[in-house]
Formats: sequence, structure tokens, C-alpha cells
Amino acid sequence: MKHVKRLFAELRRRRVFRVAAMYAVVAWMLMQIGEVTFPALRLPDWTLTLVVVLLIGGFPIAMILAWAFDVTSAGVVRTDAADRPEQAVTRKSDAPGIEAADSLPALDPAGIAVLPFQNMSPDPDNEYFSDGIAEDLILRLCKTGGLRVISRTSAWQYKQTPAGARQIGSELGVAYLVEGSVRRIANNVRIAAQLIDVRSDQHIWAETYDRELEDIFAIQSDVAQRIAGALSVTLTGVESATGRESSITTDLEAYDLYLRGRYHWNRRTPKDLEECVVLFQGAIDRDPCCVPAHAALAEAYVTLAIYGLRPAADVLPLARAEAKEALRQEPGQASALSALACVHAIFDWEWDQAAAAFEQVIRDNPLYPTAPLWFAMNVHLPLGRFEEAVGQLERAATVDPLSPTVEASLGVVAFMRGDFAEAYSRFEAVTARDNRLAFAHYYQGLSAQYMGDAGQALEALDRARAAGGWSAENQAALGGALAAAGREAEARDVLAAMTEGRENHYVSPVRIAQLHAALGENESALDRLDEAVEVRAADLIWVDVFPAFKAVRQLPRYEVIRARVFDTQ
Repeated sequence: MKHVKRLFAELRRRRVFRVAAMYAVVAWMLMQIGEVTFPALRLPDWTLTLVVVLLIGGFPIAMILAWAFDVTSAGVVRTDAADRPEQAVTRKSDAPGIEAADSLPALDPAGIAVLPFQNMSPDPDNEYFSDGIAEDLILRLCKTGGLRVISRTSAWQYKQTPAGARQIGSELGVAYLVEGSVRRIANNVRIAAQLIDVRSDQHIWAETYDRELEDIFAIQSDVAQRIAGALSVTLTGVESATGRESSITTDLEAYDLYLRGRYHWNRRTPKDLEECVVLFQGAIDRDPCCVPAHAALAEAYVTLAIYGLRPAADVLPLARAEAKEALRQEPGQASALSALACVHAIFDWEWDQAAAAFEQVIRDNPLYPTAPLWFAMNVHLPLGRFEEAVGQLERAATVDPLSPTVEASLGVVAFMRGDFAEAYSRFEAVTARDNRLAFAHYYQGLSAQYMGDAGQALEALDRARAAGGWSAENQAALGGALAAAGREAEARDVLAAMTEGRENHYVSPVRIAQLHAALGENESALDRLDEAVEVRAADLIWVDVFPAFKAVRQLPRYEVIRARVFDTQ
């Protein structure tokens, strides 16, 4: 029965039933016309019989062609190559011997994951567009009151490591998967999507849309509605997990710029972060009412400050302005409110106000994992509230169970509280699964250093540099590891290079202080921390828990610095 249902679903998806109905109508019309006109034209009687025979013989040929090909706005395309969702890069056949459905671990019957849609466009650079369509579907499904929608970060893990439906469902703990493909040619777009029940490996719903690009919002809305209907849940009128409305913008060029910006934002390299700022601003220039672009630009500015890529004083006032503009147009917009909460914490040092903003986001948007992640790392952790930080990260993990960032952040908490062995173990697990996460290598190196293994520390820091490129954070850690290994002259060379490099690019005074502290120059470290207070360096908020400043924190002069940053609650 399962195979029969799957066959019927595939026949519907390929429009075979529709072609059969159209063929029958056209055949009947031809026979009616023949009965009237053939005698008038004095054609022999066998002519009408020949037409009937040809129509009957042509029926299976038409069905075969309907199965294999489709006529779209982009021309005639093979159905297999153009839009078969089950060919998406995120799926592969389950391996022989995989466990039966009744032996799968308990799956959340309200859990669903949208896997990355395959880019079937002739231009591989259109991947940003297919990614954006799937990501937008995730946010639309978050409008349901009865679904637990897995975050993009966890779902996109299967873009690099394909797996079968049952394995994905088991690892994410969800009963349903959505997968599909996108084919974009000029102003035409074909989107194919299907909903799969992991427990039975059955296609519950499948559809293919051939439209002009201007209909993209209607397609996205219909897909979300059809999926919700198939699962007997309702898309509510409340805002989504990131507060986004159904229509991001009515300007297609602004929408395209926004999707390109999200693509670069999700990559998180220094170059991509700078690029996404330009793209989000371009979307806003096209459509000042594009609320998600304002909110995304605020997040991008916050991230530039946290990563130490630009001075906090340069970008965090801009983040505040963009977040407030998004909230003016759409009160309660989650990503804007989260960005504003970060500004309150890392720039204003208004800890209670930051906590209240994060609590509001989490209460109103329980499916938005960035809020508890940032709450943990930018409020609880700086204040030494380690258990509260772990609790928020565990909350984020319920929506984003495979996120390497969440797992690595748990390692950072362990590192800051001085449990270096646990921290090293967590970072080792993260980098074994995904070696592209630079900050996991960075903290793995620091953990090894404080465990007394200078060799492992230097190796991990070298991997951090390879994954994330040059950064003041990496340089300071490298100098500290060299000093710990007794290579003081090399450590001082690093310090000199960092100091001179401040003339060409931003180097946080906190990083200079970190290296002074590693060399035992605590007064010099305090000088640089004083400077950090004056410029409100973003990374100053972790000074009270960062192990590198343990000796510095014992000095009376440090208490003045601490009071200015933390005694503002």
C-alpha cells in the first residue's frame, strides 16, 4: 500500500493525471469533429476508425512523455533533471540494513525540518536563491502554533554530508522532512517541494510550481499552507520566529539583494560579513520598508563588533539605529530585538536591560535559536552566570540540535569556568565534525595551553588561522601560547606586529592586553584595558571570566575597570 501511495503521489507531481485528462478531452473533441466533418468532406468510413486507433495508440506515448518531460515557462525540460525533489543533495538512499520505522527512536510528531533546496539552475551562483527559498520556508512554518521547526543551521548540516530520511529524522528528532529544488532561468522560476513522513518514508504531499519570479511570494505562502494543511496545523496570524511577515518586500530587486546578503551572512567569514553589510544596505536603499533587511543589517553590525573586525564605537551605534528602525516598523521583531539587546550588553553595559530584551524575544519567539545563544554568551557568561548560560544554550539546542556553534559555545562556557579538559573535549568533537569553525579551533588551542600542552595549542591555533584567516584574536592567542612554551622572543615579535598593525586595521586593545598579561606585564595589560574602557571595546565584556586575565584581576587597579563595566546593573 505504501508503494502504491508513493506511485500515485509521484504521478500527481509529474502531472501525469492532468495530461491524461487533457488528452481524453482533446481526443473526444477530435472524434466529435470527425463525425461531423468527415462525411461532409466525403472521406471514407475507415478514416474515422483510423483516427480512433491513432488516438488510442497515442495515449501511452503521451503518458510516457508526461512522466519524463514537462513544458515550463523556461521551455521543455526533463522532469528528472529539473525538479525531482528526491534528487535533492540532502538525500541519499538509506543504507542496506537501516533500522525499520518501528525501531526508530521516538520522533517528535510535531517536529519538522526543511532541508536545503537543491539549486537546479544552470548558473551555480544561484545557490543563494535556492538557499533563501528554503530558509524563508523555515520562517513561514514557524508561524504555526503546533510545529517544532528545526533551525536552518542544523538542517544545513546535511548539505555537506547527505543522509537518508530516517537517519536525518533520527538525528534531528523529527517526524517530517521537507525537501525540494529550485530552477531559475531569467525571470522564470520552478520550485518543487515534497513533504516526507520519516516513520513510513512516505511522500505525504508534493507539488511543482512554474511561475514568473514576481509570483515567488505567493508560491512560498502556498507551500507553507499546503504543508501545514497536510500536518493538520494552522498557520497563525502571529509573527514568525524572527518576526518576519509573509512578504519581505514587494521589490524583487530588494528581495534578491536580501537573499544574497543572507547567503553571505550565514558563511560568517570576515569577507562575507563585510559583503552582507553592503547587500543588506542595498536592499534597504531599494525598499526602506524591508524590515528583515534592517534587522539583518543590525545583526551584521553586531557580529562585526563581536568578531573584532571593526571598532564597537563605529558599528554598534549603526546596529542600534537599524534595530530601532526595524522595531519601529514591526514591534517585537525578534532578530532586531536580539541585536538591540546585544548593543545594550556589549556597548552600553546595561545588563538588566539587555536581559529583559532577550527574555522578551525568547518568550515571544521560542523557535528562534539566536536569542538564547546570544543571551548565554553576551549576558550570562560575562557576568559569570555559568549555569544560566548552559541553560540558554540547551534551550537553543532544542531548536538547533546539530549546530556546531551551540556545541562550541558550551565548550566556551566550560573554558571560562576553568574546566579546560571538558572544553577541549567539546571543541575536539566539534572540529572533528566540521573543521571550518575557526573559533572552535581557537578555543581548543587555548584549552590545550592551559592544560600545559603547548604543542597541541600551537597546532590548534594554526588550524584556527587556516579556517578563519588573520585576526587579532588569533595573534594574541598565538603570542600567549609561545610565551607559555618558553619562546618569549617569538611572543614579543607577535606583540610588536600587533601593535604596529593597529595603524592599518582594527586591533582591540583587549587583545594587546591579553598578550601583555601572557608575558607577565600586568601593568601594561591594565593600561590597555583602561583604553578598552574608553573606546568601549566589544570584547571587554569577557575580561572578568577570561583565564588570560586571572593574575591581572588580583590587582587593585583592576577593580576600577571592573566597576565601570559590570557595576551598572
